[in-house]
Amino acid sequence: MKYIVLIIVIFCTLALRPAENNGNDHDKQGNENLISNQNKKNMYVIRNVFQAKPGKAKDLVKVFKQAGEVDPNIKNLRIMTDISADFWTVVVENEVESLDQEAADARSYTSSPEMKEIFKDYLDYIESGYREIFILE
Repeated sequence: MKYIVLIIVIFCTLALRPAENNGNDHDKQGNENLISNQNKKNMYVIRNVFQAKPGKAKDLVKVFKQAGEVDPNIKNLRIMTDISADFWTVVVENEVESLDQEAADARSYTSSPEMKEIFKDYLDYIESGYREIFILE
């Protein structure tokens, strides 16, 4: 994590540094584009990859589809199953604007009676899993 922060600090320092123009307006425009892109709101893709227990991938898909129908905060939900990966792989992706908000939403699931009901057998369907978080460029 320290390295990611360091890379971001270096990038921001270079992007905000005045360019040597040498009479070339293209260089000036390039720096203006970099600065304006930094002001854009980031979007993140949260990808959860699950290895379902044998024969339980369909049950796991059903859980995530139900959660997507109940939670209006889930943006661009995609639920995928394997064609050539390990058998019974289920991938669930959605987009978020804030990682802090994503964490708060995840914590709120445990207090929602509706979500508790949807996820009550969730762990019975999962062998293992991991999460990846990407920034949309």
